[in-house]
Amino acid sequence: MRAIQAIRTPEGIDLARQLGHDGAFRMWWTYAREVRAAQPTRLRGWASTGAMLGSYAATVVASTAAKAAHTRPRPFQIDAGIELALRAEPLGSSFPSSHAAVSRAAAESLAAFSDARVAAELIADANRVGMSRIYAGAHFPSDVAAGAAMGRQIAERMTDATLRVLAFLER
Repeated sequence: MRAIQAIRTPEGIDLARQLGHDGAFRMWWTYAREVRAAQPTRLRGWASTGAMLGSYAATVVASTAAKAAHTRPRPFQIDAGIELALRAEPLGSSFPSSHAAVSRAAAESLAAFSDARVAAELIADANRVGMSRIYAGAHFPSDVAAGAAMGRQIAERMTDATLRVLAFLER
């Protein structure tokens, strides 16, 4: 964690702050509109948005419950040499990273409705959100990995259910 502190830049800190506030949510909502617009039918477009929102909401609930069950301090709370690079101090447990969880859930659900190039960009952006939390000193790498795994698993289930309903409706 201290090695990351040593290489931080003002630009990197600005990005971490953007993604750490509500920038990540705005980013996923923008992507949802773009993926929806690229779908061949209105029904499929709204299904893509529904899968993303359902995955996002379910992941918020799951990550909040997991944080309540774990009382892991955040890196900046343990090591005075780690400076938090966010506008406001995060609340609750460090484990798991909710930002990583919801970003991965949103990316995975939208990726299921996208071509391979767009899907790769969505996953890369979810990874950037998670990495920004480590960069900012708000999470340990294991918090981000656990959050991303949680988001991926929830999105797989939510998106699978959405695609099954969509297949039924498109018959």
